[in-house]
Amino acid sequence: MTIEELIKYIYTTDIKDLKFDDGQQKGARALILLARYGADKQTEFERRFKGQVTFNNIAVKTALETMTKLQQMEGYFKSEQVREGNKDTDEKGHESTNLTSILKRSKNIILHGAPGTGKTYLAKQIASDLTELSDSDLLESDQYSFVQFHQSYDYTDFVEGLRPVTNSVAQNNKEISFELVDGAFKKFCNNAKENPDKNYVFVIDEINRGEISKIFGELFMVIDPGYRGKEEYGVLTQYSNMNGGEKFYVPSNVYVIGTMNDIDRSVDSFDFAMRRRFRFIEITAEEAMTMWSGNLRESEIPEARRRLNALNSAITEIDELDRNYHVGPSYFLKLKETDYSYEILWDDYLEPLLEEYLRGKFNMSESLQELKAAYDLELENGTN
Repeated sequence: MTIEELIKYIYTTDIKDLKFDDGQQKGARALILLARYGADKQTEFERRFKGQVTFNNIAVKTALETMTKLQQMEGYFKSEQVREGNKDTDEKGHESTNLTSILKRSKNIILHGAPGTGKTYLAKQIASDLTELSDSDLLESDQYSFVQFHQSYDYTDFVEGLRPVTNSVAQNNKEISFELVDGAFKKFCNNAKENPDKNYVFVIDEINRGEISKIFGELFMVIDPGYRGKEEYGVLTQYSNMNGGEKFYVPSNVYVIGTMNDIDRSVDSFDFAMRRRFRFIEITAEEAMTMWSGNLRESEIPEARRRLNALNSAITEIDELDRNYHVGPSYFLKLKETDYSYEILWDDYLEPLLEEYLRGKFNMSESLQELKAAYDLELENGTN
């Protein structure tokens, strides 16, 4: 693999998929990764790749040549990707290209993780990538639809149901009757069937907050990627007798993205039949820090990263808490409103959230003090 090929590979491959198996180029790869993700990530790389990447004993000549090539070709490769409609990052820094590829293959994905990791925003960026529409055009297009599940959301909202309508029968008098109306998802799929050459993306925010079996009904089978776009596997819906026994199926150009927070109590009851029909992708707080680019002052990002990493490391050490309770980087976007006061950010946003995490737990006050000390970078094991 040449240096040029190596650089292009780095810029077009998700970090989780990188394979450090070419021996001679380990040092060069490490330098490129550090240049891409920041030198303060060295400890994280060493931990994640368990010694596969060597940060010492890098050949000086190879390192300098690599960094020179990187600087010369960085702009070229990034512009090439944009020109091919395969952006490495969107304007706010989220890496959505790899997730778009995953969605194309899997048809259904769920973005899950800690609160504040930008899952809903990322879902919209994936939809923009897949439909090849700008953010503004996406919202106006029938190729994109967004719903949010909640406890009152049901089959009639999602698939179809009888809805009351009024008809004027005389002056100042109205008669109420009921009509069969398509729900949000069925209407969306019917639009997609009329335009088979276009991609359609349906986003379900807070997918775990609804009663899944009640909302999807008999769509359990046709939502399966293996039955996508196959009319012969269409199903009779609950009101098929009112439309001539017409069967319903999900066209192959429809893609579904769900989002969910891992700490929600409703996660445990998420239907297992639906779990196997979706590919679950975790969005970690660390990966989501890219949202700060362009939204926070660049000079503030290193300190924000250190504080958030330290706080999340301390959260993991608290009994009964784990990484699902990490604080997402979107909370730190409030720094702009607080004139970059980390104390106000703690008092008004982070402390109330952490108090809710710790409510009813043993030694709540002591645990909160430990988290505050980590956030203030006072604990040696909480710094990076």
